[in-house]
Amino acid sequence: MDIKKLKLLPALFLCLAALLCAAPAKAQDDPSAMMADCAICSRLADEMDLIMQCDYHVCDSKDGVLFQINLKNPTMMKRFRDFENRDLELSKKFKAASAEVCKAKLCPPCAEYMGFVRDGLKEERVVTPTGTIHLCRTADAKLLARVHDWSARMREMMAGFDMPGEETAVAADACCGTCSGDAEKESCCGSCGGAESKESSSGKAADPFAEIPEFVLEQMKKCHLCEVFIANPDMMTAAKSEIVFLDHGIVITSTVKDPKNLGRYQKIETDLHARISKLMEISQEEAKKKICTFCGQFCDLSHAGALMDWSLTPKGSISVFYSHDPAVVARITGLGKMMEAFNK
Repeated sequence: MDIKKLKLLPALFLCLAALLCAAPAKAQDDPSAMMADCAICSRLADEMDLIMQCDYHVCDSKDGVLFQINLKNPTMMKRFRDFENRDLELSKKFKAASAEVCKAKLCPPCAEYMGFVRDGLKEERVVTPTGTIHLCRTADAKLLARVHDWSARMREMMAGFDMPGEETAVAADACCGTCSGDAEKESCCGSCGGAESKESSSGKAADPFAEIPEFVLEQMKKCHLCEVFIANPDMMTAAKSEIVFLDHGIVITSTVKDPKNLGRYQKIETDLHARISKLMEISQEEAKKKICTFCGQFCDLSHAGALMDWSLTPKGSISVFYSHDPAVVARITGLGKMMEAFNK
């Protein structure tokens, strides 16, 4: 895995956004005609079956936007990577082009984003086992406001788009693939809810605190962040977490095992990150007085310059922790290994 500085626009994300969006300037026009005239979006017609197998999200961060794309069908991964690489080459061409050329050759959403890049929006790419994450950042408050306005319009239009067959595709993808018959439920990984449901119906749900040392549990009860889960103990084991180690940090994906717990789990995650944001507004010394030793390590990383971001996903959440300072990267990796050992 690698996280690398990009000098290329993530065109695939723009293709997906443009698929759903007709910009206000062309609201009365035929969206398909708008896409057909766009050098980027016009390529979608030949790849529609691939696009339909992708989940994609646009999430605001404190200094930009986080784009996430996951491929639901792993057998199509080589084709996905090939398509993505062609997009990167196409993006390079338009990044070097003038505003006039972009306006003439691209649809309004794509041309608008190109303007952000020309004005200094920085891009980085994280390749994950299931897709790609793009981080777009700027320290320019005015540019940030424009980017967030654009992303809000993208999300609004995406929310109103009803993709054919989406519910069926998500439901099928929720299963681990080993539980096609009742006899195989015993080997289910739990991601489809089968094993989880069986455990609950038998009344033998595991105690989430049973494996936690008493001194650690006492710290968690006093921690301003951990208390969110202490008050909802069943949510501590409601999701399966996977840690991906990158050259410059880690990515953590959490997948809720039983879909009926998704809303509650994400509400708790949102509360947790709202608390983190509040803690970031006070000094490091004061913040560490309110949290446990483990959470304090994340606090230290943040103050050391590590980038931390997160987003909700259709099945849980995703968090990114990285830096380009080797010393900070080593600390992030060490913390990731500690978390991985705890999960096991």
